[in-house]
Amino acid sequence: MDIIKYWEIKLKKLSDNITEKNSIPSINIKIKPINQGRANFRSNFISFPLWVLSKKREYIYYYLIHEITHFITWKKFKISNHKSIHKKIEQEICKEFRIVIKYAKAYPKALFNIKGKRICKKLGD
Repeated sequence: MDIIKYWEIKLKKLSDNITEKNSIPSINIKIKPINQGRANFRSNFISFPLWVLSKKREYIYYYLIHEITHFITWKKFKISNHKSIHKKIEQEICKEFRIVIKYAKAYPKALFNIKGKRICKKLGD
């Protein structure tokens, strides 16, 4: 099995766990050579950037959580932006993965583990 297929399967399992806990439909994931992730609400589909796989595992998980949070806020509240409810849900899910977010407006400035150790020197490291 190649690395892309491995991660698509792994991310799908993580995604199914998160969507089930949040009572929303299952989401399909495709890893692509794109610059940024995309959540397509109509087709329940995440386009996941290939470059993210070169980062630390926690960052990969965070990136998936961020995209799934868009689905949760859309399905439950019809909100598709990065307002406070998005951040709140994103933080709650990240805690389950032992990830703490420090925000700089809409996107994280840094990610930490639950003991306070920085996961990334700068976001995306």
